[in-house]
Amino acid sequence: MKTVTIDNNNAFKSLRSIHQMIGGEIKKSKTQQILTVNNQNAKGQIKASIYDRGLTLLEYNIIFRDEVEIIIDTDETSPLFMFYFAQGHGFHRLNRDEELRKIEQYRSVIISSSNDSTMCLKFPADEKLELNEVQIDRQAFLSKKVFNINTIEGDLYEAFTNDEATKDFVFYGAFDLKLCDAIAELKEDCDNEMVALLKKEGIVYQIISDHLRLYSAAMEDNNLDTSLLKRELKAIKELSLKISKDVSKDYCLDALSEETGLPQAKLQEGFKLLYGRTVTEYIRHLRLEVARDLMNDSDLNISEIVYTIGFSSRSYFSKIFKEKYNISPNEYKSKVFQPVTRISRNKSTNLEVVA
Repeated sequence: MKTVTIDNNNAFKSLRSIHQMIGGEIKKSKTQQILTVNNQNAKGQIKASIYDRGLTLLEYNIIFRDEVEIIIDTDETSPLFMFYFAQGHGFHRLNRDEELRKIEQYRSVIISSSNDSTMCLKFPADEKLELNEVQIDRQAFLSKKVFNINTIEGDLYEAFTNDEATKDFVFYGAFDLKLCDAIAELKEDCDNEMVALLKKEGIVYQIISDHLRLYSAAMEDNNLDTSLLKRELKAIKELSLKISKDVSKDYCLDALSEETGLPQAKLQEGFKLLYGRTVTEYIRHLRLEVARDLMNDSDLNISEIVYTIGFSSRSYFSKIFKEKYNISPNEYKSKVFQPVTRISRNKSTNLEVVA
């Protein structure tokens, strides 16, 4: 087993410590560093990103060849950690004499250790890991008044406001796949560096919001109000991805039930839980989004778009499109293709010139 101690106050320094243990190459920018490794120790990447308001993001997409133990030094300050494994699993403990506790795939976990605790993360060997780790410097975060801390209930409120970190806090939330969707968005490329940075920071706030949503649901005893098992949620997630890749197919609830091996009632329960929609509503929602994108990015006329997304009735499509976007397809398409007016200002005469 390989062991490394990292400094929780500096994500880039932490990345360099991991680099010294497993090797690889670090590429640096002002706000992000990426460790890429492909050797006998590991294969994959670890990204460290630093944002304003005391936020740090670590993204693990890696396979360790040996078991790895990361000891997090919390002597000076102890941030609030939010963990989510989109793939694989890990373990944690707050003191060396404690038993390791498993952090399972798809589960929200929030941890804050006291200053006299030594937090440890342990990763298995030869398993693909996709871990999203958000670190919040509580004092810096709250000083910016990003949100009203009084909306948080229970022990997490104390964990946020306890600057001296005198108590440990551990929360294991429900299994959740909405977090998985948000984390997937972090991987989307953008050519404009400033746009990419702002977009990614926004997604980090969405991830924090989702963790807090699960905590709030747990406080209200709502988060476990489902009969679905983790493997059943995973099957529903895989089905939803398959549907999103081919919205034009004529989907039948009987066939989807047979394909997943889940009763129709469980399919409906899962889609309502994950997406707030029935199966039919989810498919219709995706088709309308694809139709909108086709109007933006293609030369297809409305009838061709209706056929492309799997509808047979143009009038029905127009009806539900207007219900969703408050504009008819024809009106929307005509606005998309209006010529762009560029206005420049003549400095000497202060006249506006329209081109």
